[in-house]
Amino acid sequence: MDQLITLAIEVLFGLVFLGALVTWVRHRDTLSRDVTLVFSGLTLLFALDLVRRVFGPVPPWMTLVAALLLLAQPALTLRLVSNAGLVRGRIVLIAFVAYLVTAVPLLLLPKPLPAPLLLATVAVFFVTEGAAAAYLAREAWRRAGAARVRLAVGAAATAMFGIALLFAGFGGATGAVAEVASIGARVAAVLSALGYILAFLPPRWQRRVLNATAAFDFTEQLLRGASEGVSAGELWQQLAQAAWKLSGARAAVVVLDDAGRSRVVASASDRISATRISDSLVAELDLRSAADHSTAHALPAARPLAEAVDGRLVSVLPFDAGGGMSGAVVLVFAYPSLFHDDDRRLLAIISMRTALTADRAVVAAEQAALSERLAATVEALRGASQAKSDFLASMSHELRTPLSAIIGFSELMRSEPAAGGGQVTVPLEWVEHINSSGEHLLGQINDVLDLTKVEAGRIDLQKEELDVRAAVSEAIEGVRPLADRRRQTLSQSASAAWVLADRGRLRQILYNLLSNAIKFTPEDGSIGVEVSAEGARVRIS
Repeated sequence: MDQLITLAIEVLFGLVFLGALVTWVRHRDTLSRDVTLVFSGLTLLFALDLVRRVFGPVPPWMTLVAALLLLAQPALTLRLVSNAGLVRGRIVLIAFVAYLVTAVPLLLLPKPLPAPLLLATVAVFFVTEGAAAAYLAREAWRRAGAARVRLAVGAAATAMFGIALLFAGFGGATGAVAEVASIGARVAAVLSALGYILAFLPPRWQRRVLNATAAFDFTEQLLRGASEGVSAGELWQQLAQAAWKLSGARAAVVVLDDAGRSRVVASASDRISATRISDSLVAELDLRSAADHSTAHALPAARPLAEAVDGRLVSVLPFDAGGGMSGAVVLVFAYPSLFHDDDRRLLAIISMRTALTADRAVVAAEQAALSERLAATVEALRGASQAKSDFLASMSHELRTPLSAIIGFSELMRSEPAAGGGQVTVPLEWVEHINSSGEHLLGQINDVLDLTKVEAGRIDLQKEELDVRAAVSEAIEGVRPLADRRRQTLSQSASAAWVLADRGRLRQILYNLLSNAIKFTPEDGSIGVEVSAEGARVRIS
């Protein structure tokens, strides 16, 4: 059983080593190399154990080298953390010095080794491993999504590996203590191996689930802001803040391509103010490029931004900003970022969702502005209508008074007695023209005023029983002078019919219809008016 457990531990750590080695061969980056070195000693030790079982004893010096590499694992882990910018180089130097002080005597001193030296070696291993785990945990607190979980699991696995060696340090004890130490060491080693598998070789579904969870939380914030009327600029700023925090970058800038020119819409950094991050810092940046941890010198357009925040590496994460525009999140790092691939996947998701939400915010803002303009236009039209009504109401008296005088005097002149020889001061024909024109103009003014009342909804109807035939005869006689001028004949065929209506409005309707008939009927034509009763209704045509 013990051999099976030991074999399982060896296989698990061997998988982590092979995964890191493949990644390093593919990308040749610093962090992959450091991860490979971290697991090299343990993997070599397990490989020698496998060779020993199959082929027999191996040279002692090979076992000693593997042991020295194993003891260097905490310092190498700190070096990995240092190259990711999470710890100062001075602490790494102290860790390597402590390792050399305790590990070198293992090569020089005869066996068996002094117990104090073994305890010191175990203590240095445990403290250094704990420090590396603490730095990884602190970085996990700053990150989000799959990267946060992987860093947290990696920190726990690192701490568990230190505990495993601590238990192994009691292997020289006897009795129950030795048995408990052996079981504890194996359990801690298994948990550490599983943790490293999840941290450095996680399955794809696990990454997708973790990133989807983080993206969901970010989307909730976006939707909450959109429901509160947050502007598109504020939404882009949320994206910049999220990209800066979850990636651990020194600066995060959201750039949109505006008519072929890059335009900064949001930024986040603790080393440079947003006012200093101007469009000129990324003016010529090609948003279609997908540079991943490229040096600032490889992207000249991003070099001013990198220099402003004292960064060395630049990542450009493009996305579709909608509306035919392209965008990108530009990240500037001082050091390579652990699990940056997970950050890229998460940023791709939240960038697209921010773009959709920002596009909707722009549409909503445009609709709100349009509604305000429409409201202002309606108010202006209402004011203009009120001004028109006020004008017509004030002018009605000014227009009617002189017209009433004209009509009154024309009637007096029409009734003037003829002098000797049948002569009058003003020819009667002129008087008739003045009187009929005044009556016509007064009718037009009344029509305009009536129209104003209709628009205002203030027209009143005085209903009464009316003889339709009499009303038609009156209307025909009123317009007969107009028909006579065009040599038109007017006739009616009306049967007795009574209606409940407004006398003035019915007369106005008949005048309008007859006036139009006279206007559009050729000279020497004829116009007929027919009145017929149809049940409870009366038809006039």
